[in-house]
Amino acid sequence: MNYFERRQKIDELFGNDFYQKYPLSSRVLNRYIRSKIHYGNIETEIIKSEYRSDGGFRGLVKFLAYLFLYLLNLTISMFDRSDKGKILVSPSIFDRFEVLGRELKDKYNICLPLTKKRVRYILRAKAKCLVEIDKIAYSGESQKLLPETASSVGKFIDDSSSFNRKILFNKLDSLEKILNVKIDKLSRLFINKKIKLYVSAFDQIYDDTFNLLACQRAGIKTKCIAHAFLTGNIKDEPKSNCLPVMADKLYVWSQEDYDSLEGYEEPGKIEIGGYPKFAKEYIEKMIKKYPEKKIITFFSGLAYDEEWIKQDIIIRRKLFNKLKEISEDRGYEIYVRYHGKDEKINRKNEEDLIKECHIKISRNSLIKDLLQSEISLGFDTSCLYEAKVLGRKSFCLFTHTKYDKMYFLKNIEYIDVDDLPKKLGEKIDNNPKYHLLINVGSVID
Repeated sequence: MNYFERRQKIDELFGNDFYQKYPLSSRVLNRYIRSKIHYGNIETEIIKSEYRSDGGFRGLVKFLAYLFLYLLNLTISMFDRSDKGKILVSPSIFDRFEVLGRELKDKYNICLPLTKKRVRYILRAKAKCLVEIDKIAYSGESQKLLPETASSVGKFIDDSSSFNRKILFNKLDSLEKILNVKIDKLSRLFINKKIKLYVSAFDQIYDDTFNLLACQRAGIKTKCIAHAFLTGNIKDEPKSNCLPVMADKLYVWSQEDYDSLEGYEEPGKIEIGGYPKFAKEYIEKMIKKYPEKKIITFFSGLAYDEEWIKQDIIIRRKLFNKLKEISEDRGYEIYVRYHGKDEKINRKNEEDLIKECHIKISRNSLIKDLLQSEISLGFDTSCLYEAKVLGRKSFCLFTHTKYDKMYFLKNIEYIDVDDLPKKLGEKIDNNPKYHLLINVGSVID
């Protein structure tokens, strides 16, 4: 299902006036709806968990950290008499682009929205100014009604013919009323705090969407820097992680990204921002620290499509055995770098194969793996573009299935597993492509 087919499916299910009738609910639930249609139940529980504060021991730890930051911010704000406008920076920036986050903190008057949910990244940011939004974004009413409504939406998508539409739309009516009150309250708070711009790395995840809607109601500009390099194009793939664009502007990483969205209904919302993860000075420093070695790293992207997982297991087995040969014959170190929870969820049965092929699991920083690796390999992963930006060889592996087209990486060389030995020692211009980096000023100012 591509982007247009998915959009048509939403119109068929909910009516083509769904986004107009429920301007808040449709957007807050948008990620859940899109994922449910495209992936079934694979990530629905993960998305529903975004609507609630964490419980248990993890929730307690987050609450204590949140309380510390809340009291500290209360003390600092007592002495803050500044009338300058502030840029509200989402914790997602410090999650995805920590170096960029530090640059924003150094150059601009920023503050972060304070919630228990994102306290880890707020601590990492070390920002002096925080705006407490937890009681608004995660009110008792919202935490109850959002997951309930999402569950009803899911059941309706599964069987729209027999599910009681009246029950669903009554829930949506109730949710819209609650969101209207909460978002109105948050918009007034942002005005009082003199917020002039909101910057995030996502405009689809709940807390970013909530803040974005409040800013737009208050007339505050919203900008989203795409969290990843985009694969495929909207005629072959639904672009579940970035469309429709919720922010006023979406800044993609490259011309390739921009081209992949050709045909989208609101092209004026999309601009080329540049590669956002690392700044020139940081790259120059890290190149000295992590020089290139005889290392091959396989970057294992996060997978939700069950059919795709079954297909790529076949290629992975062939690849790992070929990498074992290369390690034994040529003396290369071989690493696999997993994407977050993918190691424990989709790849838990791969452990014996990894050991058998003498492959190490990387726990390094991303930039260390990218710079030290002579060759970076993968399928559907931004890391291949990132390696290219940093001046390292990167190759996408053919699967010879429909997924080669669906997850196509433009301007990344494709090879078969058996071609890999030919690429060892192949000379390229290994100077970083600094002209591809983001210009922060052009996005913010």
